[in-house]
Amino acid sequence: MMKWPYENIGVLTTRAFRNLLNKIFGDIGADMQEQKTRVDNLINGAEQPSEVVDMHLGRDSQTYPVARDMVLGELAKTEAAQAEINQDTASQLAEESTQRTNADIDLNIRKADQSFVDSQFAAIISGAPKGTYATLSSLKAAYPNGTDGVMLVLEDGKWYYWNSMVNDWLPGGVYQSSKIADGSINLEHVTFSIPSQNLFSKNKAKSGMSINSYGDEVPLVGCYASDFIPVTEGNWYSRNKFSVTRIAFYDINRTFLSIASPSAYFQAVANAHFVRVNVGNSELDEYVIIEGLNPFLNNSRRLYEGTKTLDLSSVHIAEELTKNIFDDNNTVSGMVISSGIPVSSVNQEYVEVSEYIPVKPNTRYGLFKYDVKNDIVTLLNDRRLITLDKDGNVLAFYQNGTTLDITTEANCVYICFNIYNGFNNTRVSEDQRLYRHMAIENFDGTNPNEFIPYKQLLHRNVPMLPLYNKFDKAKVLNNDWYNKEWCSYGDSITAIGNGISLTLGWQAYVNSYFHFAKHYGMGVGGQSIAWNTDTFYANEDGTYNSRDGGGNPPEGTTEHKGAFCSWERIKTMIKQSVNLILIEGGTNDMAENVPIGDKPQWSPSNIADNDWVNSEYYNGGDFDISTYKGAIASMIMKLQRWCPNTIIVLTTPLSGNSQNSHSDGSNATDFDVNSLGLSMEDYANASKEIAHMFSIPIIDIYGTVGINPFNRNLYISDGFHPYKENGKKMLARALISGIKVIQPII
Repeated sequence: MMKWPYENIGVLTTRAFRNLLNKIFGDIGADMQEQKTRVDNLINGAEQPSEVVDMHLGRDSQTYPVARDMVLGELAKTEAAQAEINQDTASQLAEESTQRTNADIDLNIRKADQSFVDSQFAAIISGAPKGTYATLSSLKAAYPNGTDGVMLVLEDGKWYYWNSMVNDWLPGGVYQSSKIADGSINLEHVTFSIPSQNLFSKNKAKSGMSINSYGDEVPLVGCYASDFIPVTEGNWYSRNKFSVTRIAFYDINRTFLSIASPSAYFQAVANAHFVRVNVGNSELDEYVIIEGLNPFLNNSRRLYEGTKTLDLSSVHIAEELTKNIFDDNNTVSGMVISSGIPVSSVNQEYVEVSEYIPVKPNTRYGLFKYDVKNDIVTLLNDRRLITLDKDGNVLAFYQNGTTLDITTEANCVYICFNIYNGFNNTRVSEDQRLYRHMAIENFDGTNPNEFIPYKQLLHRNVPMLPLYNKFDKAKVLNNDWYNKEWCSYGDSITAIGNGISLTLGWQAYVNSYFHFAKHYGMGVGGQSIAWNTDTFYANEDGTYNSRDGGGNPPEGTTEHKGAFCSWERIKTMIKQSVNLILIEGGTNDMAENVPIGDKPQWSPSNIADNDWVNSEYYNGGDFDISTYKGAIASMIMKLQRWCPNTIIVLTTPLSGNSQNSHSDGSNATDFDVNSLGLSMEDYANASKEIAHMFSIPIIDIYGTVGINPFNRNLYISDGFHPYKENGKKMLARALISGIKVIQPII
C-alpha cells in the first residue's frame, strides 16, 4: 500500500526530527519498491490489465501517457522533496549554531560578572582600609590603574574601591566610626550666615564707663568701655576710630598686662589673650576693630556676632519688597574707596561710602543715581566700586568712568561704592538731599524711570540675640524676684553700674542671677549717707548726669543734693514703682569723719533737710542727719514714705578699702581708722543696729564679701572701688546671697 503523502517534517532539529526523516526516506523507498514490483508483475503477467492501466496514474492522480513517464515524474518529485528537506535541515542547523554561540557568550559574561563580584568581595570583605589619603586626587595619583583592597579618603571620610568595569575609584560609603569626632560639629558647620570680621560689639560695650591706666573700669561720662575682645599675641589689628585712646591688654585669665599707645593700628603684646578699648559716644555705631593691617570701614551689615540666631520677635517684615538692595540712609561718611580699599578722606564732609551690601554671586546689578530736583535716573559711571568675597577680600575694582552695570563673581558676597555729596554739602539731612542712590538686583538693562525705595525682607540693625528655651529657668526655680524692678542707691561704688541697664557693673551679675526686668543704677560719687550740701544734676529719668561745677545746669536736668538722706535726691532719683531698693554706702562717711552718733531720736526740731520739711510727705519731724546713725534712720523713714510698697534693703560698707594710704590698691598689713579713731567695722555695726531698729533686711557686705586689706589688690584697683572684674563678682556674690532670703511684697 502506498505511503504517500509523507509526513511534514517541520523545523525540528532534535533526535525526533532525525527519526522522522529516516521514516520518510523509508516510506519513499517502500513506495519505489512497490512500483518496481508492479512493473515486474506486469511484464511477467500480461493477464493483469488493471495494473497496466493503474501504472499511468501518479500519486496526485495525474495521468501519464506511458508508464515510463509516470515513473520519471514521480522520481523527479521525490528528488525535489529531498532537496527541500536538505535545505530546511541546513537552515535549521545554522540557526541552532547561532543560538548556541549567543548562549556561550552570555554564559561567559555571567561568569565574568561573578568573577568580578568575587574579586571585589574578597578585596573589601575585611573592611579595613589598605591605605589612607588626604584627598581623592592623591589616591588616584598613587594608583591610577587601581589596586585591590579599600582606601580611606579623609576629605570626605569615605572608603573607595577600584571598579575595573569603569576603570575608576568609586565610593563605597562613609567609613565606619564609633562616634562623631570631638570638635567636628561647631558653630561654623551649623551656621549658614556669614560671620563678621568686626571684633567689636557695641551691644556689649558698657555706657558711662572707661578703662583706666590700670586696666580697670571706672565711670566716665560720654564714654563706652568694650568687653574683653579675643586677640592673638603678636598679631596686628586695625581700628577706624581712635579719638578715645585707651587700649588695654589682658592675659588668658583676664589679668591686666599693659596699655598700648593710641593708634589706628596696634599689635597684641606677649601673653595677650584679650584687649579692651574705650569708645566715644559719637563713635559707638561706627567703631570697628579687625585683625590685620587693613583699613576696613564700619558697616551695619557686618556687625559683630553676625552668626547668632535672630530673635524672631525683633524681626521687621517689610510690607513689600523691591529690587533696590541699597539703603542710602545708612552710609559711612568721611570714607572713600581709593586703590581698591575704603580709606579716610581729607574731604570728609563731602564724601561717604555705602555699607558692605550683601549680593548674590553670578548676578547682574545696576548702580543708579536719582536726581531729586530734576527727577532723572541715570546709570552711575563716575563712582568707584569694589566687589568682595565673604572675608572682605577685594575681587574687582571699578574705577571712575566705568559704567556700573556689573555681574558679580562666583565667590562675590558684598559690593561697596563711593557716594559724593557735592561741594555744597548736599547731605545736610535726609529731607534736603539732592541725590539718592539705588543698587538694582537682577538688572535687565532697562533703567528705572523713578526712584525705587529700599525695602527688603529683613531690615538693617535687627538685634542679634539668641533664642531662649520655651521655658524660663528663672520661673522653674521659683525665683520670686523674676521680672521685678530694682534700684541700686549709693555712692561711686554703686555708680559703677549707673544708668537704666542690666549689663553694667557688679549689678550685671545680680541682674543675671535673679532675671530682673529692669535695673536703675542711682549712684553719686563722693557722697555720704550723712547730710552735706553738695549738689548734682540728674537726667529726666533720674540717672546721674554731672556734678555741680558752678556753671549753668545741663539742659533737661534737675539739680538735687547728693546726701543719701536728702529728700530732694530720693524723690528725684528713685522711682516709686520699683520692687526693691538696695542701699550701698558708708565708705565716704568714714572718709569724711562723720560721727556715728547715739541711738537716733525722731524730733520736730530736726529741720536741716528743708525740702523734707516742706514736702507733702512730711510727718512732722526728722532724725539728726549730721550723724551716721541718724542719717540712716532719716533715709529709711523717707524711703518708706516715698515707696511704701517697696522692699528696702540696707547693706554694710565694703571692707578692705583704704582711707589713709595705699590708694594704688596695694595690700596693707593693718585696718585703717579715720581721724575719729573709727574703723569701717564700727560703721558696719552701726548700720546693722539701725536696720534692726527699723525692721528692714540688711546684707552684711563687710562681713561676707571676702575682701580685706591683706588681699584687696586682687579686687580693688585704686584703694576704694571694686573696678576689677573679680571685685565686682565678689561684691555681687555677697549681695546675691543676701537677696536670696528676702521676699518681695506679695
